[in-house]
Amino acid sequence: QIKMGKNRKNKESKKQKDGETRGKRLETVHWTAEEHQLYRKGIRKYKNVKKGQWIKIHTEFLPNRTPEQIKSHHQKMKQKGEKEEFVERTVNKAQLKATISCLEKLLNDFEGNPAKLKEVA
Repeated sequence: QIKMGKNRKNKESKKQKDGETRGKRLETVHWTAEEHQLYRKGIRKYKNVKKGQWIKIHTEFLPNRTPEQIKSHHQKMKQKGEKEEFVERTVNKAQLKATISCLEKLLNDFEGNPAKLKEVA
């Protein structure tokens, strides 16, 4: 007899009980603002996110979400944060380049006549 992990056995027995859902994806239930706040409290409390921490966050803060759902939400939030950070850096670089270009143009326009440059400033 092959030994299976507790979760795997449960998943298979659920699939066997309900043949209609086999191969179909369950409906997505979006996280509420309240759930997200509770998730953030849990992450603040358990800063070093490891396998056991998802279970602790589930037990203490989000009993209606599975540890797997919490972990998935965390990964999604991390990716979103990294993406926003990247966009912000890109925008800042573009703004900096535009400012430098503008300053270079001003210097070229007023080259040889510093009095005009003082008037603009």
